[in-house]
Amino acid sequence: MAIVGCNLPNRFIEQHDVFFGVAPTLVDLKPKLIEFWPEIAEKLHIDSYRTVSKVGNHRIFVVDAAEKKDNGLHLYFLNLGGYKPDDMKNTIINSLSWLHPWQRLYESVRRMYFGSIIPSRTLIINTE
Repeated sequence: MAIVGCNLPNRFIEQHDVFFGVAPTLVDLKPKLIEFWPEIAEKLHIDSYRTVSKVGNHRIFVVDAAEKKDNGLHLYFLNLGGYKPDDMKNTIINSLSWLHPWQRLYESVRRMYFGSIIPSRTLIINTE
């Protein structure tokens, strides 16, 4: 999982996105990163990354599709952003979570981190 960024033409601030990929090393992900955001391939950089091998009490590993077992849980990436009244700073919380059902967790995370903050956007990605 990586946060990728780029300084795009005619923009005042750097643009960012979240990239998910599977490879032995970060360098091996370069072709997939370029495929992910081809318009800015030469300007793309990685702000941060982490290897995801565990979320909560569950290990994460790659298996052949034929070996996949359904335990009823789904892994989601939550990106919660919001603004406090009279404050231009956008607070962003990123989280990988097992959600079952996701609505209850989303609401509890939003209240815990933001309280009365006005949500600006919510991105929920099922990583399956």
